[in-house]
Order: sequence, then structure tokens, then C-alpha cells
Amino acid sequence: MPILTTSGLCFFKAGEHATTSVSPFRNVSGSEFAVAIISGAEAYISSLARYNFAGNYSSLNTQTRDILSEAVSNYAAAILISHDMSKFTSRVEAESMINLYMDNFTKQVEILKDKKVSDFLKSGTNQ
Repeated sequence: MPILTTSGLCFFKAGEHATTSVSPFRNVSGSEFAVAIISGAEAYISSLARYNFAGNYSSLNTQTRDILSEAVSNYAAAILISHDMSKFTSRVEAESMINLYMDNFTKQVEILKDKKVSDFLKSGTNQ
């Protein structure tokens, strides 16, 4: 189950044209698809930052949780959009949304990777 964000936020960011289900031959529901994407995003962020945010969620302060929710939902929204761009008004619209979310994701991960910021976010104090 996702810990760092909600599937609702991911689908909201992906927009009304993003797919909420996957091809029937995969035998996976839309919610299972979202959980897989979000869980993968959480693992990816933890790997990039070299810290298990999901496993240590209860010890994180509000600011850290908010940054993580934004980063995970940005990445997941980009994946949801890219899964099927045919429902968007144009491919350019979908690609613009993906670029925006991936740019924000990259900035948020850089914040989480920065040692001084990371120490502050984990402890809540400036040491």
C-alpha cells in the first residue's frame, strides 16, 4: 500500500484524460495499477535519496511528508499520463504535463538528496 501519497492526488494531477485502468489482458484493476506505480515511485525516491522514507514515515516531520507526497505524486502522475496519451486533446498537452511533473519531481528529489536539507528534514532541527 502507498505510504507517501494518495492515489487520489496522483489521479488528480494526471487529469481527467489519464487512464484509470489498464488493458484487460493484464488482469489488473485501476487501483492495483495505481498502487504499483506509487509503490515504485516511493522505492525510486528512497533509492535516489539513499534513505527509506516509507519505512521511517512516522518519524518524519510535516514538511518532509509534504515534499515526499508532492514528489511521489508528480512521478506517478507522469507515469499515468504516459501510459495512454490517446485520451488527451493532443499529444503535446500530455507531454507538457509530463515535462512539468518530471521537472518538479527532479527538483524535489534534489532537495531530498542534499545532505544539509536532508538532515533538517529528518530531524526537524538545524544541526
